[in-house]
Amino acid sequence: MSKKLRISILFNEPVVNGGIAPTPVNFQGPAKNEADPLLKRGASEKPREPQKVEPQVDLSEVGVVEEMRDIKVALDALGYKTTIVNVNSEVYRLIDYLRNERPDIIFNLVECVENESLQEMNVAGLYDLLKIPYTGAGPLALGTALNKPRVKAAHRTIRSSGRRTGSFSKKAWPSR
Repeated sequence: MSKKLRISILFNEPVVNGGIAPTPVNFQGPAKNEADPLLKRGASEKPREPQKVEPQVDLSEVGVVEEMRDIKVALDALGYKTTIVNVNSEVYRLIDYLRNERPDIIFNLVECVENESLQEMNVAGLYDLLKIPYTGAGPLALGTALNKPRVKAAHRTIRSSGRRTGSFSKKAWPSR
């Protein structure tokens, strides 16, 4: 009988950052023909209190929980031994898990480490160093994708060689 592959699904729980905005969030500024209401205040008036900012979720992690569950259901149905691990953006937790458990393959859904998306490439590099196969792009591709000028330069080089690629354009934000 063949050994069942031990597959680990590694992910980060979505991060929610709430807090107080240093300036009023909804203040649009004075109308064109109106004096600034902040400057018209009398000396006895108190400055506006900062407004609460709605919690913001790291968009790179939004669908990861649902995706992780779908992957587990599919792999379990195929008879693989799957383990779900919330790395929780803690690099030492990830290292300890990989060292102690040595999974046969990793479904890599980790998009950041310690809330830094720039560290995503280092997670893939860690898998490479430990010679653990994983899904997704390698460290070079992940690092390059985070460098827009480099991606655009590569795009121009590929296009200039006659290969067809999708186009990109710079879009201006609509004025208010």
